[in-house]
Amino acid sequence: MDAVYRAVGGEPSKDLKGYYTFPCKSPPIISFDWGGADWAISFENISRGETESGPGLCYGALVGLDLGLGNDVWVLGETFMKDVYTVFSFDETAVGFAKLA
Repeated sequence: MDAVYRAVGGEPSKDLKGYYTFPCKSPPIISFDWGGADWAISFENISRGETESGPGLCYGALVGLDLGLGNDVWVLGETFMKDVYTVFSFDETAVGFAKLA
């Protein structure tokens, strides 16, 4: 997460462990490429709102914490899934995404 936020002018939060801040006026454009498609996270979902410690700074919704799941593990959860249709197939052990209309 550090590299992602620093690439867009963000920095670690001084208030919350694992969180990052970025200038609200220039939110990061973050997307993931799976299955040959680009899956962007909207501003509404990448921002957790403005911080109290600095005017014009927003908390990023993607957080960098070690959850004990191993190296290079990302849990995107609602931040990502609010912008896509998500289908879980337990029979095929697969997850599929589709763009919202």
